[in-house]
Amino acid sequence: MPSVRQFNCDDGQPENTMTDQAEKAELHCHLDGLLCPTYIKAVQAKGFCSGLDLGKLQRLYPIRNLDEWSRLGEFLAPFVAGNGKLLLEVLRLHLKALAAQNVRYAEIMLCSFLRTADDRLHQLLHEYQNVAADLTGIKVSYLWAIGRSPDRARFEQKIERVISLWRQGYIHGLALAGNEKACKVKDYADIFQRLADEGIPVEIHAGEWCGPDSIWDALEYGYPRRIGHALSLFDDPALPKHFEKNNVHIEFCPTSNLRLSGVRRIEDHPILKAMDCGLSFSINTDDPGHFECTMNSEYRLLHAVRPFDAGTCQHILRNSLSAAFGNLPQGRAQPDAPPDGVSTVAPSPPVS
Repeated sequence: MPSVRQFNCDDGQPENTMTDQAEKAELHCHLDGLLCPTYIKAVQAKGFCSGLDLGKLQRLYPIRNLDEWSRLGEFLAPFVAGNGKLLLEVLRLHLKALAAQNVRYAEIMLCSFLRTADDRLHQLLHEYQNVAADLTGIKVSYLWAIGRSPDRARFEQKIERVISLWRQGYIHGLALAGNEKACKVKDYADIFQRLADEGIPVEIHAGEWCGPDSIWDALEYGYPRRIGHALSLFDDPALPKHFEKNNVHIEFCPTSNLRLSGVRRIEDHPILKAMDCGLSFSINTDDPGHFECTMNSEYRLLHAVRPFDAGTCQHILRNSLSAAFGNLPQGRAQPDAPPDGVSTVAPSPPVS
C-alpha cells in the first residue's frame, strides 16, 4: 500500500501556543468534506470503501482551485452517496481531532444520505447523535445541507424530509449550500417562509461566488440567522450595517476561500474588516479533508497577518456559541445544554 498523505496542513504557519490552546467552536463544516487519505486509510482498515483506490485519491491532492475540488468530489461521490455509516466512522475520527484542538462545539452539515429509508435513517441519525458521547468537552450538533437547485419539485421534497427530521429532534437546522448562480433564494421565498414559521434555524451560503446582491437575496427571502462565506459583504456599505443591526452571524472559511473563491491573499480576506468592525463571525474549515486544513491552522493563518490575543479568541468563541443552532430549541425537544464550562452569553463589545 502506498504511503498516505497525512491530513495535517498548517498552511506553512508555525505553531502558535496561544491560538492552539484557545477554546474554539466551529459552525461551518460539511461532513462529506471530511474525507481525506488519512481518514480513508483508517476506515478501510475497518472494511469500509475497500474499492476506493487510495493511490488515485492521493494523486488528486493538493486541492488548489475549483476545478481540482470538483474532480475530487466526482471521484469520491460513488463511495459517499447514501453511505452514512462510512461518514459516521470518518466523523468519529474527526471529532477526536477537533477535541485535541480544543474545539468545544462543532456543527456538522449532513447531506449525501438524505434519501435513506426512514427507519434506517432514523437509526443512523441516532448513532450520529451519540457519536461524541465518549469524548470529553466537545458537543456536536447537525444541520442538513441542501444544494441550490432550479428543480423546485426536488427541492420541495428535500425540504419536507428536513422538516420531518427537525420536528423529531434529529437535526438543529437547515443550511442552503451550493453555487448561488443555480437559483435565487427569492425563487423559494414561500418555502423559506414556511421554515421560518416552523421555527427552523436557517444558514445560507451567499456572497461566495456572487456579489452583494446574493447576500441581500438571502437576507430578504431566506430569514437566515447566519450567512456562510459572505466574501462580498463589504462591497455594499449598507450590508455590514445591516449585519451589525440585526446581529447576523458570518461563517468565514479562510482556507476554502483562498482555494475556491478568488481571494488571492489572506491579507485581502474580509474577515479582517469584520474584526475591525466588530461584526459577529466564526472561523471555520468548510471541507477540511479536501483543503488539508484544521481549526488550528485557520487560526494560525489569520494570526500571522493580524496578531490577536487570548481575549480576541474568547470573543470569537462567545460570538460563535451565541450563533450556534445547537443551543436553540430543537423540534419538539428541549434546548440542549452548552458544553461543560462554556458560557453562551451575548456578544461582547468588539476587541480592538
